[in-house]
Amino acid sequence: MFGKAIRKIAGIIHGPLRMIDYGDRFDGKCVLTFDDGPSENTIKVLDALKMGNVHGATFCVQGINARKYPWILRRIVEDGHTLANHTYDHSRLTELSAVKIVQQLLMCQDAVNDALGKQYSLTQMRPPYGSFNYRVLTIAHALNLAVLLWQVDPKDFLPENQRNSDSIVDTVFDRAVKSGCGGLILLHDIHETTAEVVPAIIRLLISNGMEFTSVKELLDTKYNTKDHTLSLSSRIWRTARQSH
Repeated sequence: MFGKAIRKIAGIIHGPLRMIDYGDRFDGKCVLTFDDGPSENTIKVLDALKMGNVHGATFCVQGINARKYPWILRRIVEDGHTLANHTYDHSRLTELSAVKIVQQLLMCQDAVNDALGKQYSLTQMRPPYGSFNYRVLTIAHALNLAVLLWQVDPKDFLPENQRNSDSIVDTVFDRAVKSGCGGLILLHDIHETTAEVVPAIIRLLISNGMEFTSVKELLDTKYNTKDHTLSLSSRIWRTARQSH
């Protein structure tokens, strides 16, 4: 009952929950998203994005790493990319109480503000491990955070893929281009091999006619009418309650 009340209040203040779900399709459009940083490898990623003239990437940052590498966080913003909330220390939110979930998200926000030396409102969040439930969605909605899952996951974090970077590129091609789904491509800028393979991923996507865009544009595309937003939001809530 408490969750429903919060959701109703959040809906009045912020409008319906906005979310990019696993099953969404964005033919011909994609966004590179990077989780868990920043790290020293993020510099290589940013250099590759600049060289490839790619704007609007999203970096889902951990608060603990924002505090460790504030100058890298500042460059992400200066280069025109977006920061998203990935909790303070990568906690699995579904295992936390409501109070702890709020703390994780607000601590990340505070770390970002401190690193940048100014207020930077995080408007998107990606739950660690893609793990969410009704409580997580309710709190994200109350904090006016769009929830980001993904369409393409090359599992670049696996040791076997870090040893064989071609497998990362091949999976991105198969799922973003051949399948035609486009959308959010999940990568991790804490890994050196991932950072090194970003130029190849950019060249591959461009050569196959993919357009790089931003999460905001994809959200605006998905929620382009009031009726669509309301019906889709209701479906998300039902799915979260039934499946998680």
